[in-house]
Amino acid sequence: MLVFGLLITSISGYFTFKQYELIQHGQRVSGTVTRIISVQGDDGTTYKPEVTYTIGGQTKTYTPSYSSSITTREVGDRVVLYVYGNRATFGGFHAGWIGLTVALGLGLIFALGGLVWMLRHLKRYDTYARLKRYGRKITARFVRKDVTSYKLNDQAGSIIYVQEDGGERIFQTHPIFSDFSIKWLEEHVFDVYIDPANPEEYYIDIEKHFGEPSPHY
Repeated sequence: MLVFGLLITSISGYFTFKQYELIQHGQRVSGTVTRIISVQGDDGTTYKPEVTYTIGGQTKTYTPSYSSSITTREVGDRVVLYVYGNRATFGGFHAGWIGLTVALGLGLIFALGGLVWMLRHLKRYDTYARLKRYGRKITARFVRKDVTSYKLNDQAGSIIYVQEDGGERIFQTHPIFSDFSIKWLEEHVFDVYIDPANPEEYYIDIEKHFGEPSPHY
């Protein structure tokens, strides 16, 4: 998610910068809407204007790459354009800015969400590493498995419960997005590492079995 968010942010940021550059350095000219172009798509019909303008004694046309479901311009309307080299854009706020703003916002949301997830994952990994090194080790056996109502990549999460050998205490994992068979769980003994200073903090080492020849699905 972090990479996806950074990718969207980078792409939308690049096009936002190019738009800003075009307005800052482009020449301001007046144009006239000569026709409204209809674009047929899966979601229906959208519209975009074709604008004719004159610059450097040459008459040119500009048609935006984007279209919208409603048209705010009519044939004959006078509009302001910024022209820089072979590029042009409308002056003021328009539908193109809306698309870039939405994309940039979504990219930032995904990037921040991915960053938070990564930091939480790293923190959890550090906690597990500390518990495996300093925690009190006991063994436990499978007692039951619950399935979460939410999924990751179409895979429901599994919460596994294990009971201390020779004891009554039951421990549970965080949701694990992998499909464990009851038979596989019943065949294995799991190490549990408990924080001596805080018995409510513990780690069930299920991952150590992943490298075994027996599949866990």
